[in-house]
Amino acid sequence: HDKESYENLTREYEALFLSSGARYVRPYESAYIDYAVLDDIKSMYRAARVQVSRLRNYPDHFGLELWFMYHLCYSEAQAWSKRVKDVAISYLEFGKRFLEKHLMRWSDSLCNRIYNLSRSDFYRGVADITKGYIEQDYRELKEVIKEAEDLT
Repeated sequence: HDKESYENLTREYEALFLSSGARYVRPYESAYIDYAVLDDIKSMYRAARVQVSRLRNYPDHFGLELWFMYHLCYSEAQAWSKRVKDVAISYLEFGKRFLEKHLMRWSDSLCNRIYNLSRSDFYRGVADITKGYIEQDYRELKEVIKEAEDLT
């Protein structure tokens, strides 16, 4: 049963993300917005000291944009651990700006497409959870920024 489930998930993944068939889901921001976003994404990566040269082929891949948010969170946590409030807040604000300019503009469309095209409850669930998580992260980020600015 587990092997069959794994094989079904593998086939579903291939149909959604690796094929060029009718159910193919392009996990790239430029497919949902336009190619002009690539320059802004690269400049935001550079501003956060992420090496863009290593990412030049697919800087707008959904997984990479999510990794970038992780990177900002990690950097923020490091700043708090060193008690550098201004730097920590700048990472929070940078993350909020990245969500507004990028992930919030296209992640709903991507997640809805995965949800609608998938034949698997697993991938539908992942799409639904991801969509909700990004929305919740944005709301929480705005609150945390307000609270952080009020710290003395």
